[in-house]
Amino acid sequence: MFLSHMNRFHFILISLLLCFISGAKAQTLETVNFNGQNRTMLVHAPADIPANRPLVISLHGANQDAGYQRDQTKWNDLADKEKFVVVYPNGIDKWWDTGGDSDVKYIEYIMTLMKQRYQIDEARIYLTGFSLGSMMTYICMDKLGDKVAAFAPVSGVRFDNRKPEFKKHVPFIHTHGTGDDVFKWGGDPGHMAGGYPYIPDYVKGCAEIMGLTTETKIAPYPADKSGSKDYLIKYTKAGDPIEVWMLALDGVGHWHSDASGYGGINTTQEIWNFFKKYSLTPDITPEYVENSFDIPTDKPICFTFGSNINYNVTKGYHISNDGVQTELVKTEVTQGTLAFSHPDGLFPEGPCKIKLTDVRTGSARKTFIYNYTLGITDVSDEANPDKNSYAYIYKGGFLRMKERALYVYANTGHVKGYRLSIHKKLGEAIEKYKDFASTSPYEYETATKELEELVVILEPYVDEAAGISDISSSATPQRVEYFTANGIRIASPQPGLTIVKTTYSDHSVVTTKQNAK
Repeated sequence: MFLSHMNRFHFILISLLLCFISGAKAQTLETVNFNGQNRTMLVHAPADIPANRPLVISLHGANQDAGYQRDQTKWNDLADKEKFVVVYPNGIDKWWDTGGDSDVKYIEYIMTLMKQRYQIDEARIYLTGFSLGSMMTYICMDKLGDKVAAFAPVSGVRFDNRKPEFKKHVPFIHTHGTGDDVFKWGGDPGHMAGGYPYIPDYVKGCAEIMGLTTETKIAPYPADKSGSKDYLIKYTKAGDPIEVWMLALDGVGHWHSDASGYGGINTTQEIWNFFKKYSLTPDITPEYVENSFDIPTDKPICFTFGSNINYNVTKGYHISNDGVQTELVKTEVTQGTLAFSHPDGLFPEGPCKIKLTDVRTGSARKTFIYNYTLGITDVSDEANPDKNSYAYIYKGGFLRMKERALYVYANTGHVKGYRLSIHKKLGEAIEKYKDFASTSPYEYETATKELEELVVILEPYVDEAAGISDISSSATPQRVEYFTANGIRIASPQPGLTIVKTTYSDHSVVTTKQNAK
């Protein structure tokens, strides 16, 4: 029933033989004890894989095994390129438990095991299966919707016309060949297990259960391949991150298309492109970093989402420093960006939290909280600022360093050689940050560090006398004193630089410099 077309089978046997001849490495089956029973699987992870990468679990068809699934799908090649872990479990006696929970629990066990071994990203676990494995994938949509970010059944549906109940709505892409004579493209109402309908109708019915009633057809697919008879149907709902895709491969039989013929679609690549859209934890980029300050109070605060979210249900709140919570007004929903304004028109100045609730991707609901200081923050000493505040530490630190840099630059014009080049760089940095302002404390930190690295080199060579200005006074001089450049008092001007300190009858003191020959 579930065996591939004989010609395709012969092609795969020849391909495997060629791989063996070329010296391809064989993977070793791994045995684990699960619930008192030995289970086997193939695991592939790139040698240099970092932590926090995705996991793909790929289920074989009936009377097939993990090795067959690996060689048919070629997930290993894509895993090496994209840096993720792929696991091919074996069913018991080459079959999946589609009537109970034993294999659902085994799949959960694999997720836990891979988390421990490779520190995979639990928010980016994906499940796909072929033929009977596709049927198992549909079953897992009911059972594992809170743990799997997206699904990809290939060439198979559930019998009895049964569709998933979708206790939690999940995104999936169903890929099927129009020439499939095993899980028939046109359906098989008289099948002994209960029958199943025309494949596109089955997928559409699943989408309708989740309320995804907007249908968009892309034909040909890809759109830039004019000769292709493949097509893609997307089922969506405005503002809902969940999408269901039906990818029809013209003339392809009961197998994974590897782009070697027909329309040139690679099933595995198409599935991965879909998977990458989804994560159980949204990727949020706030317009301002945490503990930002000098944020305009008359403009919306924006958040950009790298993952699809349900914009209709997401809410934003302003929480004042004394705990008062105010729901914000959602002002923009464009191209993955949400913007929130205060209902009073202006955000209150001062420390606060901005909270986002009901941020949904798939079945997950998340809450995010960001700490800000809104409004223009005074960091001057005269204002007696809180010296532990981010504003004083970062913005104030920058302003103090800029003042120090100006002083050092003005008093090191006499340096030579290497230090002269540093003097030039300091001048360029001062000009660069002449009008610098930011809402980010970390940008202030970067600017401060750039100035400081130059200042500490030149500061030991500061000539304080070089910064003294020639100033005159209308009062009558009462006392005139002379000093050398390094501060030693002398009786009268000497050749070289002499500092002249004049005290006037109005008690003012003016210090000037003169160069005597």
